[in-house]
Amino acid sequence: MNPRPDVHRSAVETQYDFLSAAYDRRWQRYLSATLGFFAAWLNLNGSETVLDVACGTGALEHLLLSGHPGQKIQGADLSEGMLEQARRRLSNFPNLRFEKADAAALPHGEGAFDVVVCANAFHLFADPASALREMRRVLKPGGRLVLMDWCRDYFFCRFYDFLIKFFRPTQQRCYGLRECSRFLTQAGLQPDSALKFRVGWFWGMMIAQAIRPAAEN
Repeated sequence: MNPRPDVHRSAVETQYDFLSAAYDRRWQRYLSATLGFFAAWLNLNGSETVLDVACGTGALEHLLLSGHPGQKIQGADLSEGMLEQARRRLSNFPNLRFEKADAAALPHGEGAFDVVVCANAFHLFADPASALREMRRVLKPGGRLVLMDWCRDYFFCRFYDFLIKFFRPTQQRCYGLRECSRFLTQAGLQPDSALKFRVGWFWGMMIAQAIRPAAEN
């Protein structure tokens, strides 16, 4: 049985507040490999307005801004501790803003962003369908939503997904590429491209991109 959304949000916030000071150091190799691949795959041109949902310590923002210092980016996360790390790391970029927010209740207007991304967090969402509908809402018609996360299609990810729940109750579930595409379609998005890739011998990852239709009923 899934936990109540408010209980789950509180647990995620508490967990990542606790982990925030050591998070980048603990996960350095993983973040460098996965987010480096993701930033290159996104292929932003520097003119887009970008929202990073569950942005953590701003590691993706750091990579994106190294290529396009003027890129307009907003980061949202439940954990104030993680956001403090992000603000400290990227304090020299006036075009960047971080704010505390839930993926299922984003404090932005309809169609505010050209690109919405979510990296390494989808497995934590208690209600992924609601989160995707909200991400779609803040996306401009014709804009793209891009997810990267662990991929259940790989054996070790299925095993780790099962194991981690015994000592980290905030873990919900990682999904396969087909499941993820179904979520995107149900949220009113058009799946556009997808791929699976490995990081080392253990982590199996996926990227799924979908478009908010330009003409909607």
